[in-house]
Amino acid sequence: MKGTVMFLCMAAVLNPLVHALDTRNPLDTRNPWDTKWIGHKWDLAADWSDAANPDGVWEMGRTVSQGCGDWGGPTGKKITSWQPYATEFDGDQPAWVFGENELPGWARCVAEPPATAGVSLGKGDVFTVGWSMARWASPVYGRIRCSGSVWCAKDVDPDGKSDVWVFENGGWVATMPGGRHQVGLLDATHTRSNPVAFAHEFNVAAGQPVGLFIGSEPISSPADLVGCNMAIEVLEVWSQPQAKPDPGKWITLTRQTGRTNIAVSNDAIPEVRFTSGEAVYIETLRGDQWVGCYWSPEDGRMPFYARWTAPAFEIETAFEADAQTRVMLDCGWRWVGAEELERTDRGARHHVVKLSNMNYPVTVDVHTLLDGTAVLTRWLAIANTSDDRVALTGVSPWCGRPWPQPSAFTLGYMSRDDITYEGWFDWKPLPAGEITSIACDKGQGFDDPFFVVRNETNQEYVIGHLAWSANWEMQFQNSDGLFVKVGPKAVNPQRVLAPGETIITPAVHVGFVQRGFDAAVQAMHDHIRHFVKPQCPPERAFRIQYIMPGDTPLAHYKFADFTAENIIKSIDVAAAVGAELFLIDAMWWESTAQECRQGDWLKPARERFPDGLRPVVEHAHKKGLLVGLYGEIERLYGMQSEAAQAHPDWILPKNVLDMTKPDAAAWAEAQLTAMIEQYDLDMFRVDYNPVFTFEGPSTQQGPFLENNYWRYYEAVYGMYERVHEKYPDLILQQAAAGGARLDLGIAGRFHEDFPSDMGYIPRVLQIMSGASVALPPERFVLANGAQGDGAGLDTRLRIIFSLGTPMFFPSCAPVTLGELSPNLQERFLRYAGIYKEFMRPILPTSRVYHHAPVSASGGVESSPWFAMEFTDPTGSRGWATLVRLLPETASDSYLFQPKGLDRSKSYRVTFDSTGERVVLNGWQLVNEGLRIPLERQFFSELLLFEAR
Repeated sequence: MKGTVMFLCMAAVLNPLVHALDTRNPLDTRNPWDTKWIGHKWDLAADWSDAANPDGVWEMGRTVSQGCGDWGGPTGKKITSWQPYATEFDGDQPAWVFGENELPGWARCVAEPPATAGVSLGKGDVFTVGWSMARWASPVYGRIRCSGSVWCAKDVDPDGKSDVWVFENGGWVATMPGGRHQVGLLDATHTRSNPVAFAHEFNVAAGQPVGLFIGSEPISSPADLVGCNMAIEVLEVWSQPQAKPDPGKWITLTRQTGRTNIAVSNDAIPEVRFTSGEAVYIETLRGDQWVGCYWSPEDGRMPFYARWTAPAFEIETAFEADAQTRVMLDCGWRWVGAEELERTDRGARHHVVKLSNMNYPVTVDVHTLLDGTAVLTRWLAIANTSDDRVALTGVSPWCGRPWPQPSAFTLGYMSRDDITYEGWFDWKPLPAGEITSIACDKGQGFDDPFFVVRNETNQEYVIGHLAWSANWEMQFQNSDGLFVKVGPKAVNPQRVLAPGETIITPAVHVGFVQRGFDAAVQAMHDHIRHFVKPQCPPERAFRIQYIMPGDTPLAHYKFADFTAENIIKSIDVAAAVGAELFLIDAMWWESTAQECRQGDWLKPARERFPDGLRPVVEHAHKKGLLVGLYGEIERLYGMQSEAAQAHPDWILPKNVLDMTKPDAAAWAEAQLTAMIEQYDLDMFRVDYNPVFTFEGPSTQQGPFLENNYWRYYEAVYGMYERVHEKYPDLILQQAAAGGARLDLGIAGRFHEDFPSDMGYIPRVLQIMSGASVALPPERFVLANGAQGDGAGLDTRLRIIFSLGTPMFFPSCAPVTLGELSPNLQERFLRYAGIYKEFMRPILPTSRVYHHAPVSASGGVESSPWFAMEFTDPTGSRGWATLVRLLPETASDSYLFQPKGLDRSKSYRVTFDSTGERVVLNGWQLVNEGLRIPLERQFFSELLLFEAR
């Protein structure tokens, strides 16, 4: 409510300017949407008044300060003889001046100055002495041309120059920032017969000011006399809305529901205000740019004074007539309309702003989803409205200036892009005055496009993902606050649009959060859990998995021994140790030194699986286990496969299947659905191993060489979406080279994510500590134990069961049932019981707290300890996993201070290593903590908290 009151007050300041238009002309009664305004002209000199200032649409004024250029109000003092320049004129020269010092001022020359005066003015010329402004207030909603010329009427200081700008202002208060267009620096050579001309076109709304600003360069230089011509003509008038409410108020497009709200302003400038959770974001049409002008991470309040300007998106194009020239569409946008679409299937609200470019044949629909979390989802629909091809050479679906004030900023990001280093989260300061660029140029890097930025002044956070699986770039400019832009990247045009074609950009998921690093991470987790990842039936979600590979060093059965008989033995072990899903991993196809038929997905290895996979699947189902199967559906690695032999034209470098070809994409999807049905699968595990693909191939599209990635991922994303729609009970697990596709483009279409096989301590815990900043931890299945490290079984089991969706690697369990002693079996089943009864009910909605090594101040290599905490949203139950990562530490114990518990409650704390239970109050736990002895490397502790 406070924000609304402030808005109305500020709007009231501007509305008199709207209504006090041209009082000398009957046009002022015309509807500002009336097309009869088209062709109407105003002229600064012809419309001059010595009787009134402001005078209709014109007013002469000053700046607040020399360097700022902000409107300081009209020069309201009328004098008949301008004394500071009496010697330059014969007789009296009327003027409008400010204050007793009579500077700055504006005048229209009443007579030719004498030749001896050295003044380059003629009778009827308007001139000024800076620092000054002349403003015209639009009586229409439409597009105008502002043109004219300026010159140095008298050079007061030969060492200085007059600095002239044309400004347009789409804000609510009459200031200049953001919409200025520099005319130039005038010196003595720019006379009345040799002026500097200008011509600019603007989108305007009724009441919006446009005008001239005259200053000096340098600022300390005395201001010259400057002659000014300015004319304004209406070129276009926009269509009037069907219903125009009372001016100065907000219209709520649909009723506020829960913690979301969408509102537009009906006043001078089209503007949209989004409220989701505690985040408020405002975008507006500033002149002919669609800009973001406000962020707040608080409680929906909108302090109106805190407005700024930054482009809300960036689009770079090339046009068929001049294919080599890239054009930045940063201006020229006009408002077409806005609407709220049907809610998504998850209940998120969907709003669209429609814009059309007046300079180029391109339209943009700006899509925004609000889901009640502090994270908004944004993408663009870009349309080619011409009869020729248009190339998209660059795009940032979202840009923004979350903070307009200078501060120290710290960037959190995935710092390594090489294999097996996914989730390598780190922090680094953003140097003042510089642009910091983080990018992927490997095509399939291990640094997913995720970022989090902290404002060190107020401890606010911006956190975001780009849902894109190929090359990308994020830029952070620490100058006058922080400007951020995020988007896909390619050397060649990313997409060529045919005439009439519309494309959809990758989405940016961005949130603005207060209350600390953990709160920012939790906001993104909530957003992804409830509104991004595909839904999975609860009875199939987060099942305990046993993975059976046939190609890794610590697998029980490899290559020739990877047979139906041996897999059935492993199924028996999996059921006995508490697994709920058995995953048949790589090497079930024909693969020998002489023959590799990876790609013949419906034909398992003939000798090793004489009856196919059906007996293996049936045995697992009889044991009560779900069954998953591995496949690399986007590659034809097996060159002897039938598909590779029949379609060599489908195969790209590194044996990637060319999904940009409709017949190849259709084959892949048909193979995938046939595998699901033929093998009666409960899960499909998708791999993608061509690292690295760098820029990938390109295809000629008319005069443009188009990068293939955009079309490739349109096909890939669509395939997995259709599979999920057709098989809603199927669990989809992505395992692209282990951690190479943790971006939301792929991860947002899968239920689970498999990091790399680096399942040894400390690496596996460093990966988990960092990757779980970007994605909820329950999405991860860790290959714990895939590499030897010397950790004991209890530490191994604690890691397996307490940090995400559990997965047994074969090295963690006996080879056969005969080797599984009752005591060993009991240990497995005890942890499986803790997970099923205590952890799994909490996991899907858990609040995750990062203590070490990743934290608000540290990256993956910042600490010799691992500590993560999970609590339910009420703080009534939770757990923490602690592991000593390195042998050398300053102490043999770790002080653990829970963050997610309620200080007002008492808790029963269970120490898993000893079975001891104590009751402690929440205040003591949170403020004093628990000193946990971990005497050696790989020692661990699992703490369980239950409110009493």
